[in-house]
Formats: sequence, structure tokens, C-alpha cells
Amino acid sequence: MSSSPDTQNSLSITEVLIFSAPSFSAATLATFYSVNFYYYFSSTIGMSINTINYDFSFDLIFIVLSLPVTGWLLDNTKTRWGRRKPYLFFGALIAFVSEMLLWFPPTISGDQTAMDDAWYTTFTALSIIS
Repeated sequence: MSSSPDTQNSLSITEVLIFSAPSFSAATLATFYSVNFYYYFSSTIGMSINTINYDFSFDLIFIVLSLPVTGWLLDNTKTRWGRRKPYLFFGALIAFVSEMLLWFPPTISGDQTAMDDAWYTTFTALSIIS
């Protein structure tokens, strides 16, 4: 038995690039989002980095707890459009609206820090789970 790789079943470089192309756009968007998100909320809005990290940790814990429920719901949903199409459609709408609203927090005359914190937590959680 030889130790050389099986060349008949390996992918060409063109096939690898074609299969990985969608991941490149998602990674580029995620990098842009993560870099500009912290800058925007810390310098423009005035939230502390600790508050942003606390809220982001809360959102990740929420995701960990909601993913099994979401998976069960997806597996047990039966509609005339299929199991996942309604969630894809409405999830895309929720993600779009929450991503847009995340960058435009309202200004109020009371405790602006609490409002920014609630705004950030709500729309980050919505955009991540949708």
C-alpha cells in the first residue's frame, strides 16, 4: 500500500476556489462588522468597551441557549413551503431590519447609557439569531 494521496478523488485548485468563494464574502463582512462595530459604539455613541463586551457575552449565551430550541423548531415545523423556507424568509427580514437599526440608536433626554445598552443588546441578539 502506498502512502501517496489519492489523486483521482482530490479537488483541483479551481474547484477549491469555487467552493470557498461564498465564505470569503461572509468573512469579509464579519471582519468589517467586528472592527467598525466596536469603534462606532465606543467612540461615536460613547459606550464603554466593558459594556459592549458584557452585552456581546450576554448575546452569545442567549445564542447557546436558543440554538437547541431553534433546531427543534426547524425540524418539527411543517408548512406548505417546507420546513425551513418560512424561517429563512422572515429571518432575513428580521436580520435586515435589526442590522439597520443597530447603527442608528435613538437619543433620549434621560439615561442615554442605559438606552444604548438596551438598543445594542436587543438588536445584536436579533441580528445574530435571525
